[in-house]
Order: sequence, then structure tokens, then C-alpha cells
Amino acid sequence: MQIDIIEDCSPYYIRFKHTGSNEIIQKCFQFKQEQMDPHGINKGFLHFKLPLALGLEILTTVPGHAELEYIDKRVSLFVTQPKVYYRPHRDGLGLKMGINYIVDVKDDKCITSWYSLEEFEGRPIDNLVNNNSREIADFNWKAEYTKHTPLKSVTAKQGEVMLFNTDLYHDVNNVFSKNERTILTLRSSLHIQPSFMDARKVIFGY
Repeated sequence: MQIDIIEDCSPYYIRFKHTGSNEIIQKCFQFKQEQMDPHGINKGFLHFKLPLALGLEILTTVPGHAELEYIDKRVSLFVTQPKVYYRPHRDGLGLKMGINYIVDVKDDKCITSWYSLEEFEGRPIDNLVNNNSREIADFNWKAEYTKHTPLKSVTAKQGEVMLFNTDLYHDVNNVFSKNERTILTLRSSLHIQPSFMDARKVIFGY
């Protein structure tokens, strides 16, 4: 499998493409158009798990799957509506990295930012029931968004793939976009969760 690194901003993200990545993105885009869009999305943020058969089909061509053992029942589309802000959080109860495929991003106005753990030290945590995400429970984005300085920010680009650090606090700001944003997200099932740097070694060899 050929893997082409576009930008390495370790330990926050690595943007890349690989053999078969365009096909994965197209399958997800087609599924969303045919199965999700006709029903409409009536809330700001949607986590939608793909059917198991489609998820397994996708995982066969994802780099690092044999070693990182991505969860076959959690091959998920994250859909963010226009003008929506998703508060700072850390994924899962112990997840440290993920692979994201940029399925549908039509502009450069949606920004993902990472923050240090100390930035929100002592703040109450909301562990969401459905995905156990560790979220800053009392975060008021209108009052405090500009008061926090991110360690790194990125704008996801259509057709790319990202190795993504999920263990630092990060948020998604789609407030200034008029477009929906759809990302395919994969997470590891390993009991001892691989770190971002562990995954970088497996996928890219360094």
C-alpha cells in the first residue's frame, strides 16, 4: 500500500492519503446520500454507525488495521451541521488516537483545535452515555472560546485522511460555515490503547 504524507503535525495530527482512500471516502459519501440525507438530520451533531457489512468492507483497506484492530462495530460517520460548535472533549474513556477520513467538507471555515490538558484542569467532566466522551461540562463557547489558546488548529480538507490525537482536549468550530461537515471516524479496540505516536509508528514506520 502506498501512503503519501501531506502534513505531519505530530503529536496532533498527520494528514495523508493512501491507496484506496478515495474509494473509502466515496463509499461513505454515497451511503450518506442514499441512506441518511433523505431522512434529514435535525440536530447539530450526529454520530452514525455504519452497517457492519459496510464497516468490515471499509476496514480491509485501512492502513494499520491488522495491528491497531479498529472497532468493526464503530465505523462511524460524524456529521456536524452548519453554525454548530462542539465543545472541548477527549474521545472515549481512554481512547488516544483515531483515523479520520474527510468524507464531505465544502469549505475552509470548520476548524478543529487541540488544547493542553492543563487548559481545562479542574473543570467538571460530562461523560456522555452513548460514546463515553470526556467533555467539559460547563463550557460556554460564546463567553470563553476566544479566551483559550489552542496548541494547534487544522481545517480538514476534502478527500484526505488524518491520524488524529483524541487524547488531548479538542473542539470543532463549524459556526461560521454554511455547510454540513461529514467525517468517517475509526477507533482502536485494543485493550491497551495505542497512543498517537504508537499509531504513527505502525502506519508510517517512524
